[in-house]
Amino acid sequence: MIEVSKTKIIIKEAILINTIIHEIIEKITRDFNNNIEDLMLNSRDISRFIINTKKSLDEIGTMIVKEALEMLDEIIRESSSRKKEYYIQRRNDEKTLITIFGEVNYLRTYYKSKKDGSYRYLSDELVGIYPYERMDLSYESELIKEAIETSYEKSGKRASSNVQVTKQTVMNTIR
Repeated sequence: MIEVSKTKIIIKEAILINTIIHEIIEKITRDFNNNIEDLMLNSRDISRFIINTKKSLDEIGTMIVKEALEMLDEIIRESSSRKKEYYIQRRNDEKTLITIFGEVNYLRTYYKSKKDGSYRYLSDELVGIYPYERMDLSYESELIKEAIETSYEKSGKRASSNVQVTKQTVMNTIR
């Protein structure tokens, strides 16, 4: 019986991964075609092409992170060891994490412990996302690196071209 459930999870993961890869390839192809068309027919500006390509790759980065977090959440939700220790309290809680790619909006599951009644987001804990955390460590390090050479306000604008945070957020991150 356990082997059957593991097999089902593996098959679900393979289908999900295949779907994600297909969506990413479609996006890369569509964005590349649009960018190359703009380069050749409209702008004739390689810098604009490079900026548009970076924007596209950052969007793909956010897609990959979102899918990875949601796939991990599903694996935990279907896990027999989780079922022994935790009830599902709520599904599809939204969370936003600021990354170097941009904002990643993903869904996660909230659990209640059968032993002590505590509540947890198991998938977040597994990957080191703490409660109330809004930024991942790589983005925080970019903020700090920028703040060494520029003002907090400029650092909040420069750390990522896709997300801007306030100078107060930069100061709090440094502290």
